[in-house]
Amino acid sequence: ELIHKELTKHYGEYWMLLPDVIDGRSLEKVEVTLIRIGKRAPSDRIVSDLNLGLWAGLLQKGGPSALDSRKSVKHKETIWNPALSKVFGYGAPQRKDVATTIIRISYLRNRIAHHEPIVFGIIQPGTIIKNRQLKQEPISAFLELMKISEYMSPNLAAFLDAKFPVLEMLEENISKLALAYAKSSKSFSWI
Repeated sequence: ELIHKELTKHYGEYWMLLPDVIDGRSLEKVEVTLIRIGKRAPSDRIVSDLNLGLWAGLLQKGGPSALDSRKSVKHKETIWNPALSKVFGYGAPQRKDVATTIIRISYLRNRIAHHEPIVFGIIQPGTIIKNRQLKQEPISAFLELMKISEYMSPNLAAFLDAKFPVLEMLEENISKLALAYAKSSKSFSWI
């Protein structure tokens, strides 16, 4: 909602259809959504139907244009500087740092959405270090989620911390034992 609101201020409510604003890969994802929900859908309906992968992609550096693959759409110039730097305005984070964190949060979200246990670590797909799959410790994932919340609003971070005792659960002995068991495998590198 906040991202849509800020981008609408700069490009109008159908910013997600502008090939000069988002790269070709992201525009393809929007077009797939339009096939599913209808080409004349209101902008707020389009936005609500877009998946987390698209939003994470908009924070990446960008890529080839949908209009001309020889040209590049630079999300830092088209999305971050005019709009998203305001959404994540507390603490003045860099686009690259927010992008990396959001990607990791999307991995966490996907594991949870597929009912996979996260106490054994969160696999970071496609990330291999020294021939080992990279995993993130649950407490690290939670702290990154809190960091993004703080970038958006210190009040949001405080609310989440007060209402959801995630840190307490991760510090319980059973959680620590589960993580220690997972770390005993030599198949993974950890962050």
